[in-house]
Amino acid sequence: MVVTRFSNTFPRYKEVEDALMCLLYFRGGCLVSGDTYEPLADYFNLTTYARHLSRDEYFGDYSKQSAWENRVQYGRRRLKDLGYLDPNAGRAVWKLTKKGKRQAATISEKHIKLWLSDYVDTPTLKAMDLIYSKEMEETVRKQYSEYRILRDTKIARKVKELHKYRCQLCGQAIQLGNGRLYAEAHHIQHLGSPHCGPDIPSNIICVCPNHHVRLDYGAIRLEVPQLRTCPEHVVEDRYIQYHNANIYGEVRQL
Repeated sequence: MVVTRFSNTFPRYKEVEDALMCLLYFRGGCLVSGDTYEPLADYFNLTTYARHLSRDEYFGDYSKQSAWENRVQYGRRRLKDLGYLDPNAGRAVWKLTKKGKRQAATISEKHIKLWLSDYVDTPTLKAMDLIYSKEMEETVRKQYSEYRILRDTKIARKVKELHKYRCQLCGQAIQLGNGRLYAEAHHIQHLGSPHCGPDIPSNIICVCPNHHVRLDYGAIRLEVPQLRTCPEHVVEDRYIQYHNANIYGEVRQL
């Protein structure tokens, strides 16, 4: 039986379960158990006391196991029972099934801070057309600047960092005169109306300016096999399919 003074020590079991599923999703779908406890503890802002609390202190069951690790493992068992974790993964390996990845994708936006947890918010280079837009007519500038700035979110910047500023289509990284690298983030299902895509990592790819323009204006199709990938960044098929069905071949006024 849990003592009353511990009642608010940990988040609810369901919250831990969902956060664990999203953590696995954001880290490529698979982690060893030991790599889950601290990131989740940080995400929920657990105190030092809570992180070191034993099961015996929490439940009074004479177990020296960490009460926090026990709660995370309970979430793992729940995910496994629901078919979201692969029962055939190796010992201490927690791996999402296809069903688990689909489910995680539906709630990933709610837990996006897990994906940004190791990100340091540093200044990023702005596109020259954004700088130039300050000289444009006021009404045009407002509309255009908003469109460009929205794409330069924390999430978009991390995608670029993960890919080391190399285009996921051609592999090119643009090196500027001061030694810094430059790339752009493309929301596959565009943020603005009428597409209204989400600002989440699975809807973003890192691209060079040339491919960015071609994608924006529907000049090229996208296929998952053609994308350069990294384990920490998963692009969802549904956004690729959306681009090919609704943006590729679209006639837009330059």
